[in-house]
Amino acid sequence: MKWQSFLARFFNVSESEIMGIVSDDPSGAETFKTLINERQEKKLAALAGALSSEDDLGKVIRAHIHIEHELHELIILAAPSQLILDRSRKWSFSKRCS
Repeated sequence: MKWQSFLARFFNVSESEIMGIVSDDPSGAETFKTLINERQEKKLAALAGALSSEDDLGKVIRAHIHIEHELHELIILAAPSQLILDRSRKWSFSKRCS
C-alpha cells in the first residue's frame, strides 16, 4: 500500500489532499496537525460512545475492538516495509502489542 493511500484512508481524506499537505507549502504542516486533531477527536468520541452503552462486558469488548483497530493502524503507519505488514496480518493481538 502506498503511503499516500494509507494516509488518505487513515485521515479519511482524498489522496490529492494528502499530496497537497505534504508538498513544500508551509501551511501543509498546520493542515496536517488539524487532520490529526480531528481524527483523534472522532476516535475518542467513538470510544466514549462505545463505553457509554451496553453492559460492562459489552463495554470491555467494544473498547478492545477500538484499541485493537488503532494499534493495527499505528503498526501500518510505523512499519518499515511492506514485508513486515504482510507478516503482521497473521499475528495475534498479543504479538502485535509486544
